[in-house]
Amino acid sequence: MNFLRLVPIFFTLVFFEKTAAQTVPPELATLLDRKLDSMRIVLNVKSLGASLQLSNNAVWAGASGISSTFPLDSVTPSHAYAIGSITKTITSACILQLADEGILNLNDSLHKWIEPIQFVNPNITIRQLLRHQSGLYDVITNPDYDAATKANLDSIWNLEDVVKGFIKAPLFAAGTNWSYCNTNYLLLGIIVEKATGKPYYQEYKNRFFTPLGLNTLDIAPYDPLPVPRAHFWTTNGQDGDSFFSNWISFFTSAGPAGGYFSTPADVAVWMRAFMGGKLHSSDIMAQAKTVVTAPGLPAGVKYGLGLMELNVLGQKGYGHGGDIGYSSFSLYFPAKDVSISVLNNDQKKTSWMLIPVVQALLKACMDYEMSVATNSPFESSGFDVNIAPNPFSDYLHVSMDLPNKVDKIDMVVTNTLGQVMAITSTRDLPEGVQQLSVDNLENLSPGMYFLSVVLDEKVVKTVKVYK
Repeated sequence: MNFLRLVPIFFTLVFFEKTAAQTVPPELATLLDRKLDSMRIVLNVKSLGASLQLSNNAVWAGASGISSTFPLDSVTPSHAYAIGSITKTITSACILQLADEGILNLNDSLHKWIEPIQFVNPNITIRQLLRHQSGLYDVITNPDYDAATKANLDSIWNLEDVVKGFIKAPLFAAGTNWSYCNTNYLLLGIIVEKATGKPYYQEYKNRFFTPLGLNTLDIAPYDPLPVPRAHFWTTNGQDGDSFFSNWISFFTSAGPAGGYFSTPADVAVWMRAFMGGKLHSSDIMAQAKTVVTAPGLPAGVKYGLGLMELNVLGQKGYGHGGDIGYSSFSLYFPAKDVSISVLNNDQKKTSWMLIPVVQALLKACMDYEMSVATNSPFESSGFDVNIAPNPFSDYLHVSMDLPNKVDKIDMVVTNTLGQVMAITSTRDLPEGVQQLSVDNLENLSPGMYFLSVVLDEKVVKTVKVYK
Protein backbone atom coordinates (compact mmCIF):
# COMPACT_ATOMS: atom_id res chain seq x y z
CA MET A 1 0.00 0.00 0.00
CA ASN A 2 1.36 3.43 -0.97
CA PHE A 3 1.91 5.46 2.20
CA LEU A 4 2.11 8.78 0.35
CA ARG A 5 -1.49 8.30 -0.73
CA LEU A 6 -2.57 7.44 2.80
CA VAL A 7 -1.18 10.51 4.57
CA PRO A 8 -4.19 12.79 3.89
CA ILE A 9 -6.61 10.03 4.90
CA PHE A 10 -5.12 9.41 8.31
CA PHE A 11 -4.47 12.99 9.32
CA THR A 12 -7.13 14.17 11.76
CA LEU A 13 -7.74 17.74 10.77
CA VAL A 14 -9.62 20.80 11.90
CA PHE A 15 -10.59 23.37 9.31
CA PHE A 16 -8.90 26.34 10.92
CA GLU A 17 -7.77 26.71 14.49
CA LYS A 18 -9.90 29.26 16.34
CA THR A 19 -7.44 31.82 17.57
CA ALA A 20 -7.70 35.41 18.65
CA ALA A 21 -5.56 36.42 15.70
CA GLN A 22 -8.40 35.82 13.23
CA THR A 23 -6.12 35.98 10.22
CA VAL A 24 -6.11 33.92 7.05
CA PRO A 25 -2.93 31.83 6.70
CA PRO A 26 -0.72 33.42 4.02
CA GLU A 27 -0.42 30.12 2.15
CA LEU A 28 -4.20 29.85 1.86
CA ALA A 29 -4.55 33.50 0.85
CA THR A 30 -2.07 32.92 -1.97
CA LEU A 31 -4.01 29.87 -3.17
CA LEU A 32 -7.26 31.83 -3.16
CA ASP A 33 -5.75 34.80 -5.01
CA ARG A 34 -4.44 32.50 -7.74
CA LYS A 35 -7.75 30.67 -8.06
CA LEU A 36 -9.65 33.93 -8.42
CA ASP A 37 -7.27 35.24 -11.10
CA SER A 38 -7.50 32.03 -13.08
CA MET A 39 -11.30 31.84 -12.86
CA ARG A 40 -11.66 35.42 -14.10
CA ILE A 41 -9.63 34.45 -17.15
CA VAL A 42 -11.71 31.29 -17.65
CA LEU A 43 -14.97 33.26 -17.45
CA ASN A 44 -13.54 36.13 -19.53
CA VAL A 45 -15.21 38.84 -17.46
CA LYS A 46 -14.16 42.38 -16.61
CA SER A 47 -13.74 41.61 -12.92
CA LEU A 48 -14.47 39.28 -10.05
CA GLY A 49 -14.58 40.23 -6.40
CA ALA A 50 -14.66 37.42 -3.88
CA SER A 51 -14.45 36.79 -0.16
CA LEU A 52 -14.52 33.99 2.41
CA GLN A 53 -15.22 34.06 6.10
CA LEU A 54 -13.65 31.14 7.89
CA SER A 55 -14.66 29.30 11.03
CA ASN A 56 -12.30 31.45 13.14
CA ASN A 57 -14.10 34.59 11.83
CA ALA A 58 -11.08 35.54 9.70
CA VAL A 59 -11.97 37.08 6.34
CA TRP A 60 -10.09 36.74 3.06
CA ALA A 61 -11.09 39.19 0.32
CA GLY A 62 -9.69 39.25 -3.19
CA ALA A 63 -10.25 41.03 -6.48
CA SER A 64 -9.20 40.46 -10.07
CA GLY A 65 -9.75 42.59 -13.17
CA ILE A 66 -10.89 46.12 -13.86
CA SER A 67 -13.66 48.47 -12.85
CA SER A 68 -13.20 50.96 -15.68
CA THR A 69 -10.88 51.71 -18.57
CA PHE A 70 -11.27 55.48 -18.63
CA PRO A 71 -9.78 56.19 -16.26
CA LEU A 72 -8.09 52.82 -15.91
CA ASP A 73 -9.13 51.47 -12.53
CA SER A 74 -8.33 47.97 -11.31
CA VAL A 75 -10.73 46.44 -8.81
CA THR A 76 -9.68 45.93 -5.20
CA PRO A 77 -11.35 44.02 -2.36
CA SER A 78 -12.89 47.38 -1.35
CA HIS A 79 -14.92 47.73 -4.56
CA ALA A 80 -18.67 47.23 -4.12
CA TYR A 81 -21.03 45.55 -6.60
CA ALA A 82 -24.81 45.41 -6.97
CA ILE A 83 -25.81 42.13 -5.30
CA GLY A 84 -29.28 41.72 -6.84
CA SER A 85 -31.38 38.99 -5.30
CA ILE A 86 -28.93 38.21 -2.52
CA THR A 87 -30.98 41.06 -1.04
CA LYS A 88 -33.82 38.53 -0.60
CA THR A 89 -31.85 36.82 2.16
CA ILE A 90 -31.87 40.09 4.13
CA THR A 91 -35.63 40.50 3.71
CA SER A 92 -36.16 36.88 4.70
CA ALA A 93 -33.93 37.25 7.77
CA CYS A 94 -35.95 40.26 8.92
CA ILE A 95 -39.28 38.46 8.49
CA LEU A 96 -37.90 35.42 10.33
CA GLN A 97 -36.73 37.58 13.24
CA LEU A 98 -40.19 39.14 13.46
CA ALA A 99 -41.59 35.60 13.60
CA ASP A 100 -39.11 34.70 16.35
CA GLU A 101 -40.28 37.76 18.28
CA GLY A 102 -43.95 36.82 17.91
CA ILE A 103 -44.76 40.01 15.98
CA LEU A 104 -46.01 37.96 13.05
CA ASN A 105 -46.54 34.32 12.16
CA LEU A 106 -45.23 32.69 9.00
CA ASN A 107 -48.71 31.27 8.43
CA ASP A 108 -50.35 34.70 8.58
CA SER A 109 -52.40 35.51 5.49
CA LEU A 110 -51.82 38.71 3.55
CA HIS A 111 -55.18 40.13 4.54
CA LYS A 112 -53.80 40.58 8.06
CA TRP A 113 -51.05 42.90 6.88
CA ILE A 114 -51.83 44.40 3.45
CA GLU A 115 -54.82 46.22 1.99
CA PRO A 116 -56.49 44.41 -0.94
CA ILE A 117 -54.60 44.57 -4.26
CA GLN A 118 -56.03 43.37 -7.57
CA PHE A 119 -54.76 39.90 -8.59
CA VAL A 120 -53.19 39.36 -5.13
CA ASN A 121 -55.04 36.59 -3.29
CA PRO A 122 -55.42 37.79 0.35
CA ASN A 123 -55.18 34.18 1.57
CA ILE A 124 -51.56 33.83 0.43
CA THR A 125 -49.38 33.25 3.48
CA ILE A 126 -46.09 34.85 4.45
CA ARG A 127 -44.49 31.41 4.21
CA GLN A 128 -45.67 31.07 0.61
CA LEU A 129 -44.21 34.47 -0.25
CA LEU A 130 -40.85 33.53 1.27
CA ARG A 131 -40.74 30.22 -0.60
CA HIS A 132 -42.04 31.51 -3.97
CA GLN A 133 -45.20 29.42 -3.78
CA SER A 134 -47.67 32.31 -4.03
CA GLY A 135 -48.34 31.94 -7.76
CA LEU A 136 -48.19 35.73 -8.19
CA TYR A 137 -47.10 37.42 -11.40
CA ASP A 138 -43.58 38.89 -11.24
CA VAL A 139 -44.08 42.64 -11.67
CA ILE A 140 -40.41 43.24 -12.54
CA THR A 141 -40.82 41.12 -15.68
CA ASN A 142 -43.61 43.40 -16.92
CA PRO A 143 -42.25 45.30 -19.97
CA ASP A 144 -44.12 48.39 -18.79
CA TYR A 145 -42.16 48.29 -15.54
CA ASP A 146 -38.81 48.39 -17.34
CA ALA A 147 -39.94 51.27 -19.53
CA ALA A 148 -41.30 53.22 -16.57
CA THR A 149 -38.16 52.91 -14.44
CA LYS A 150 -35.94 53.95 -17.35
CA ALA A 151 -38.14 56.90 -18.29
CA ASN A 152 -37.20 58.75 -15.11
CA LEU A 153 -34.04 57.34 -13.55
CA ASP A 154 -34.01 59.49 -10.42
CA SER A 155 -37.65 58.95 -9.40
CA ILE A 156 -38.33 57.31 -6.04
CA TRP A 157 -40.90 54.53 -6.09
CA ASN A 158 -43.28 53.30 -3.41
CA LEU A 159 -43.44 49.51 -3.04
CA GLU A 160 -47.23 49.34 -3.03
CA ASP A 161 -47.40 51.48 -6.16
CA VAL A 162 -44.99 49.10 -7.92
CA VAL A 163 -47.16 46.09 -7.13
CA LYS A 164 -50.44 47.81 -7.95
CA GLY A 165 -49.11 49.39 -11.13
CA PHE A 166 -47.59 46.33 -12.79
CA ILE A 167 -49.35 43.26 -11.37
CA LYS A 168 -51.14 40.86 -13.71
CA ALA A 169 -53.23 37.71 -13.23
CA PRO A 170 -51.55 34.98 -11.13
CA LEU A 171 -49.77 32.04 -12.70
CA PHE A 172 -51.30 29.37 -10.43
CA ALA A 173 -53.25 28.95 -7.20
CA ALA A 174 -51.17 29.64 -4.09
CA GLY A 175 -49.40 26.59 -2.73
CA THR A 176 -49.90 24.41 -5.81
CA ASN A 177 -46.60 25.05 -7.60
CA TRP A 178 -43.32 26.98 -7.47
CA SER A 179 -42.23 30.02 -9.48
CA TYR A 180 -39.52 32.56 -8.72
CA CYS A 181 -41.21 35.93 -8.23
CA ASN A 182 -39.87 39.31 -7.12
CA THR A 183 -43.40 40.46 -6.25
CA ASN A 184 -43.26 38.14 -3.24
CA TYR A 185 -40.36 40.07 -1.73
CA LEU A 186 -41.83 43.49 -2.47
CA LEU A 187 -44.88 42.38 -0.47
CA LEU A 188 -42.61 41.09 2.30
CA GLY A 189 -40.92 44.49 2.41
CA ILE A 190 -44.33 46.09 2.86
CA ILE A 191 -45.09 43.64 5.68
CA VAL A 192 -41.82 44.54 7.42
CA GLU A 193 -42.86 48.19 7.34
CA LYS A 194 -46.40 47.44 8.57
CA ALA A 195 -45.12 45.23 11.38
CA THR A 196 -42.36 47.55 12.62
CA GLY A 197 -43.58 51.03 11.71
CA LYS A 198 -40.19 51.73 10.08
CA PRO A 199 -38.95 51.68 6.47
CA TYR A 200 -37.59 48.26 5.59
CA TYR A 201 -34.12 49.68 4.82
CA GLN A 202 -33.91 51.26 8.28
CA GLU A 203 -35.05 48.03 9.91
CA TYR A 204 -32.37 46.05 8.05
CA LYS A 205 -29.71 48.50 9.16
CA ASN A 206 -30.81 48.48 12.80
CA ARG A 207 -31.16 44.71 13.03
CA PHE A 208 -28.27 43.51 10.91
CA PHE A 209 -25.89 45.94 9.23
CA THR A 210 -24.92 48.07 12.23
CA PRO A 211 -24.56 45.19 14.75
CA LEU A 212 -22.53 43.11 12.28
CA GLY A 213 -20.41 46.05 11.10
CA LEU A 214 -21.57 45.70 7.49
CA ASN A 215 -20.80 49.23 6.37
CA THR A 216 -21.10 48.75 2.60
CA LEU A 217 -24.58 47.20 2.40
CA ASP A 218 -26.33 50.24 0.97
CA ILE A 219 -29.31 51.13 -1.17
CA ALA A 220 -29.74 54.45 -2.96
CA PRO A 221 -31.14 57.00 -2.34
CA TYR A 222 -31.62 56.04 1.30
CA ASP A 223 -27.85 55.54 1.68
CA PRO A 224 -24.96 57.00 -0.28
CA LEU A 225 -23.80 54.31 -2.68
CA PRO A 226 -20.53 52.75 -1.47
CA VAL A 227 -17.27 54.04 -2.91
CA PRO A 228 -15.41 52.65 -4.73
CA ARG A 229 -17.85 50.70 -6.93
CA ALA A 230 -17.00 48.30 -9.73
CA HIS A 231 -18.44 49.82 -12.91
CA PHE A 232 -21.24 47.89 -14.63
CA TRP A 233 -20.34 46.56 -18.10
CA THR A 234 -23.07 45.76 -20.65
CA THR A 235 -23.27 42.69 -22.90
CA ASN A 236 -22.00 44.78 -25.83
CA GLY A 237 -18.88 45.76 -23.91
CA GLN A 238 -19.88 49.27 -22.87
CA ASP A 239 -19.19 50.88 -19.50
CA GLY A 240 -22.72 51.44 -18.19
CA ASP A 241 -21.85 52.96 -14.82
CA SER A 242 -23.25 56.42 -15.60
CA PHE A 243 -26.63 54.80 -16.20
CA PHE A 244 -26.65 52.10 -13.56
CA SER A 245 -25.34 54.08 -10.61
CA ASN A 246 -28.10 56.67 -11.19
CA TRP A 247 -30.95 54.18 -11.64
CA ILE A 248 -32.73 55.27 -8.45
CA SER A 249 -36.11 54.25 -9.85
CA PHE A 250 -34.92 50.64 -10.01
CA PHE A 251 -33.18 50.58 -6.63
CA THR A 252 -36.30 51.90 -4.87
CA SER A 253 -38.82 49.80 -6.82
CA ALA A 254 -36.84 46.54 -6.49
CA GLY A 255 -35.67 47.43 -2.94
CA PRO A 256 -36.27 44.41 -0.67
CA ALA A 257 -36.15 42.04 -3.65
CA GLY A 258 -32.85 43.17 -5.18
CA GLY A 259 -31.81 46.79 -4.66
CA TYR A 260 -28.63 46.58 -2.54
CA PHE A 261 -24.90 47.09 -3.16
CA SER A 262 -22.09 45.55 -1.11
CA THR A 263 -18.48 44.48 -1.07
CA PRO A 264 -17.79 40.74 -1.30
CA ALA A 265 -16.49 40.68 2.28
CA ASP A 266 -19.67 42.13 3.75
CA VAL A 267 -21.74 39.62 1.78
CA ALA A 268 -19.63 36.73 3.07
CA VAL A 269 -19.95 37.90 6.68
CA TRP A 270 -23.68 38.42 6.21
CA MET A 271 -24.27 34.98 4.70
CA ARG A 272 -22.35 33.17 7.43
CA ALA A 273 -24.21 35.08 10.15
CA PHE A 274 -27.63 34.32 8.66
CA MET A 275 -27.21 30.82 7.27
CA GLY A 276 -25.06 29.80 10.23
CA GLY A 277 -27.98 30.42 12.58
CA LYS A 278 -26.45 33.31 14.50
CA LEU A 279 -29.48 35.58 14.06
CA HIS A 280 -32.45 33.28 14.74
CA SER A 281 -33.75 30.49 16.90
CA SER A 282 -32.93 26.93 15.89
CA ASP A 283 -36.64 26.28 15.28
CA ILE A 284 -37.08 29.14 12.83
CA MET A 285 -33.85 28.21 11.01
CA ALA A 286 -35.06 24.63 10.68
CA GLN A 287 -38.19 26.01 9.00
CA ALA A 288 -36.11 28.28 6.77
CA LYS A 289 -34.01 25.32 5.61
CA THR A 290 -37.02 23.15 4.86
CA VAL A 291 -36.71 23.23 1.08
CA VAL A 292 -38.89 22.32 -1.88
CA THR A 293 -38.09 21.49 -5.48
CA ALA A 294 -37.73 24.60 -7.60
CA PRO A 295 -38.75 24.11 -11.26
CA GLY A 296 -36.88 26.54 -13.45
CA LEU A 297 -33.72 26.60 -11.34
CA PRO A 298 -30.74 24.40 -12.27
CA ALA A 299 -31.05 20.71 -11.44
CA GLY A 300 -30.47 19.92 -7.79
CA VAL A 301 -31.15 23.44 -6.54
CA LYS A 302 -33.95 23.62 -3.96
CA TYR A 303 -35.58 26.61 -2.27
CA GLY A 304 -36.43 27.35 1.34
CA LEU A 305 -37.53 30.55 3.05
CA GLY A 306 -35.44 33.07 1.17
CA LEU A 307 -32.55 30.71 0.59
CA MET A 308 -31.29 28.22 -1.96
CA GLU A 309 -29.88 24.81 -1.13
CA LEU A 310 -27.34 23.19 -3.44
CA ASN A 311 -24.31 20.92 -3.29
CA VAL A 312 -20.78 21.93 -4.26
CA LEU A 313 -17.98 19.35 -4.14
CA GLY A 314 -20.19 17.15 -1.99
CA GLN A 315 -20.72 19.97 0.51
CA LYS A 316 -24.28 21.18 1.18
CA GLY A 317 -24.47 24.94 0.81
CA TYR A 318 -27.15 27.51 1.69
CA GLY A 319 -27.31 30.97 0.18
CA HIS A 320 -28.56 32.87 -2.83
CA GLY A 321 -27.61 34.29 -6.19
CA GLY A 322 -28.45 37.57 -7.84
CA ASP A 323 -28.75 38.91 -11.40
CA ILE A 324 -29.26 42.55 -12.13
CA GLY A 325 -26.77 43.18 -14.92
CA TYR A 326 -24.21 42.54 -12.24
CA SER A 327 -24.25 38.92 -11.04
CA SER A 328 -23.48 37.42 -7.66
CA PHE A 329 -23.55 34.23 -5.64
CA SER A 330 -22.95 33.61 -1.95
CA LEU A 331 -23.08 30.29 -0.12
CA TYR A 332 -22.52 29.08 3.43
CA PHE A 333 -21.23 25.54 3.96
CA PRO A 334 -22.28 24.31 7.43
CA ALA A 335 -19.92 21.33 7.57
CA LYS A 336 -16.97 23.69 7.10
CA ASP A 337 -18.51 26.73 8.82
CA VAL A 338 -17.30 28.77 5.85
CA SER A 339 -19.08 31.30 3.64
CA ILE A 340 -17.98 32.22 0.12
CA SER A 341 -19.21 35.16 -1.93
CA VAL A 342 -18.40 35.97 -5.56
CA LEU A 343 -19.47 39.18 -7.32
CA ASN A 344 -19.15 40.11 -11.01
CA ASN A 345 -19.63 43.38 -12.93
CA ASP A 346 -20.00 41.93 -16.45
CA GLN A 347 -23.55 41.51 -17.79
CA LYS A 348 -22.61 38.68 -20.14
CA LYS A 349 -22.42 36.23 -17.22
CA THR A 350 -25.26 35.11 -14.94
CA SER A 351 -25.13 34.15 -11.29
CA TRP A 352 -25.18 30.44 -12.13
CA MET A 353 -21.97 30.90 -14.10
CA LEU A 354 -20.27 31.98 -10.86
CA ILE A 355 -20.83 28.60 -9.17
CA PRO A 356 -17.54 27.25 -10.64
CA VAL A 357 -15.75 30.17 -8.97
CA VAL A 358 -17.35 29.28 -5.63
CA GLN A 359 -16.31 25.69 -6.28
CA ALA A 360 -12.71 26.64 -7.08
CA LEU A 361 -12.41 28.71 -3.90
CA LEU A 362 -13.99 25.96 -1.78
CA LYS A 363 -11.60 23.44 -3.35
CA ALA A 364 -8.65 25.65 -2.40
CA CYS A 365 -9.89 25.68 1.20
CA MET A 366 -10.38 21.92 1.25
CA ASP A 367 -6.93 21.33 -0.25
CA TYR A 368 -5.41 23.55 2.40
CA GLU A 369 -7.39 21.77 5.08
CA MET A 370 -5.99 18.44 3.97
CA SER A 371 -2.46 19.82 3.96
CA VAL A 372 -2.32 20.97 7.56
CA ALA A 373 -2.51 18.42 10.36
CA THR A 374 -3.04 20.21 13.66
CA ASN A 375 -4.36 17.53 15.97
CA SER A 376 -4.35 13.80 16.56
CA PRO A 377 -6.87 11.59 18.36
CA PHE A 378 -3.98 9.73 19.99
CA GLU A 379 -2.54 12.77 21.72
CA SER A 380 -4.92 12.43 24.65
CA SER A 381 -3.68 8.90 25.37
CA GLY A 382 -0.47 10.22 26.91
CA PHE A 383 1.77 9.10 24.05
CA ASP A 384 4.47 11.70 23.59
CA VAL A 385 7.10 12.44 20.97
CA ASN A 386 10.13 14.67 21.52
CA ILE A 387 11.53 16.42 18.47
CA ALA A 388 14.80 18.35 18.32
CA PRO A 389 16.29 20.60 17.22
CA ASN A 390 13.45 22.99 16.43
CA PRO A 391 14.31 25.11 14.46
CA PHE A 392 16.30 22.48 12.56
CA SER A 393 19.01 22.68 9.92
CA ASP A 394 19.76 19.37 8.18
CA TYR A 395 18.07 16.73 10.39
CA LEU A 396 15.37 16.15 13.01
CA HIS A 397 15.92 13.86 15.99
CA VAL A 398 12.78 12.01 17.13
CA SER A 399 12.51 10.29 20.52
CA MET A 400 9.49 8.29 21.70
CA ASP A 401 8.58 5.62 24.27
CA LEU A 402 6.55 2.92 22.55
CA PRO A 403 4.03 1.18 24.83
CA ASN A 404 3.81 -1.77 22.42
CA LYS A 405 5.66 -3.40 19.54
CA VAL A 406 5.15 -1.51 16.27
CA ASP A 407 5.42 -3.07 12.82
CA LYS A 408 6.25 0.19 11.10
CA ILE A 409 6.98 3.82 11.92
CA ASP A 410 6.83 6.51 9.23
CA MET A 411 8.08 10.02 9.92
CA VAL A 412 6.81 12.44 7.29
CA VAL A 413 7.82 16.06 6.73
CA THR A 414 5.29 18.10 4.74
CA ASN A 415 5.19 21.75 3.78
CA THR A 416 2.23 24.07 4.37
CA LEU A 417 0.67 23.01 1.06
CA GLY A 418 0.67 19.35 2.09
CA GLN A 419 3.51 18.31 -0.19
CA VAL A 420 5.71 15.54 1.21
CA MET A 421 9.26 16.89 1.49
CA ALA A 422 10.90 13.94 3.29
CA ILE A 423 9.96 10.55 4.67
CA THR A 424 11.82 8.02 6.82
CA SER A 425 10.42 4.54 7.53
CA THR A 426 11.55 2.02 10.15
CA ARG A 427 10.14 -1.50 10.68
CA ASP A 428 9.80 -4.01 13.54
CA LEU A 429 10.40 -1.80 16.57
CA PRO A 430 9.97 -3.28 20.08
CA GLU A 431 8.27 -1.50 22.93
CA GLY A 432 10.36 1.00 24.87
CA VAL A 433 12.35 4.13 24.12
CA GLN A 434 13.30 4.63 20.47
CA GLN A 435 15.77 7.17 19.08
CA LEU A 436 15.13 7.91 15.40
CA SER A 437 15.96 10.68 12.95
CA VAL A 438 14.86 12.26 9.68
CA ASP A 439 17.98 13.17 7.70
CA ASN A 440 18.92 15.01 4.51
CA LEU A 441 16.83 18.12 5.20
CA GLU A 442 19.56 20.59 4.31
CA ASN A 443 18.00 21.45 0.94
CA LEU A 444 14.65 22.55 2.39
CA SER A 445 13.92 26.26 2.17
CA PRO A 446 13.56 28.26 5.40
CA GLY A 447 10.01 28.30 6.74
CA MET A 448 7.36 26.27 8.58
CA TYR A 449 6.84 22.53 8.10
CA PHE A 450 4.93 19.70 9.77
CA LEU A 451 6.50 16.50 11.08
CA SER A 452 4.00 13.66 11.43
CA VAL A 453 4.77 10.42 13.28
CA VAL A 454 2.71 7.55 11.87
CA LEU A 455 2.54 4.23 13.76
CA ASP A 456 1.19 1.35 11.69
CA GLU A 457 -0.49 3.84 9.32
CA LYS A 458 -2.12 5.88 12.09
CA VAL A 459 -0.99 9.43 12.78
CA VAL A 460 -0.19 9.71 16.48
CA LYS A 461 1.54 13.07 16.54
CA THR A 462 1.91 16.08 14.28
CA VAL A 463 4.22 18.90 15.30
CA LYS A 464 5.04 22.21 13.65
CA VAL A 465 8.75 22.53 12.95
CA TYR A 466 10.75 25.40 11.55
CA LYS A 467 13.90 25.79 9.52
